[in-house]
Amino acid sequence: MALLKVFTSYSHQDARQMKKLQTHLAVLHNMGNDDESTTYSVEFWNDQQISAGQDWEPAIEQAMSDATVSILLISANFLNSNFILKKEVPTLLERRKNEDMKVVPILAKACAWEAEPWLRKMQIRPQDAKPVWRSGGRYADEELALIVMEIWGFLKQAFMQSEQDRRAAEQAIAAELDKSRGVLASLWQQSRAMNNDFAKATREAERQRQQMERWRILEDTQKKIFEIQRDVTANRAEIMDKAYKKWDEYIKA
Repeated sequence: MALLKVFTSYSHQDARQMKKLQTHLAVLHNMGNDDESTTYSVEFWNDQQISAGQDWEPAIEQAMSDATVSILLISANFLNSNFILKKEVPTLLERRKNEDMKVVPILAKACAWEAEPWLRKMQIRPQDAKPVWRSGGRYADEELALIVMEIWGFLKQAFMQSEQDRRAAEQAIAAELDKSRGVLASLWQQSRAMNNDFAKATREAERQRQQMERWRILEDTQKKIFEIQRDVTANRAEIMDKAYKKWDEYIKA
């Protein structure tokens, strides 16, 4: 099951408004289970989930890095927070630019938000930039419900994109595996052909070795025969010479 994370950036002075937002967001927990083939779960994160004794800044950085959607709860308190403006906002805007992460600014309370150039360029919610908690908060539930449904659409879109990316990656891996199998099959055929050639060459080398051995034996035999013939001829000549000498001596006597 895929896990989609929603990060909320807010001022602690707006904790009551953040809690109300979290209540509406909690409706999305099980909305990814409507189709068993495309199930996902949603996890909502804010700094209240940092455990006692835990380093809070690395925890926030990790949560921002993992987020699929980030929510900015805009108010004067938010815009007066140095940590939010110097640490959180630049990180989230960079991910929005480079990784296409959805950043949803929600105007919680009336404030001079248009004085911030980066915020002025973004489409803020609710529509027409009317604060969620206007008129004593009588429209808060209605506005938050609309915003949460829009965030749900972003999450579904992100999930479908991740599924497409996963399937594309699986298809790419399968294609590479098929290609590798083809290469391995070709290498196996080449190896088999080389083994056949090697076996053939080995047999030919053995045949030539045996032929050379036969020639060597024949040559040695011929040498022996020649030596024997030479010795026989020499002995015969010596015997004949002795016989002639004795015959000559007999005649002279």
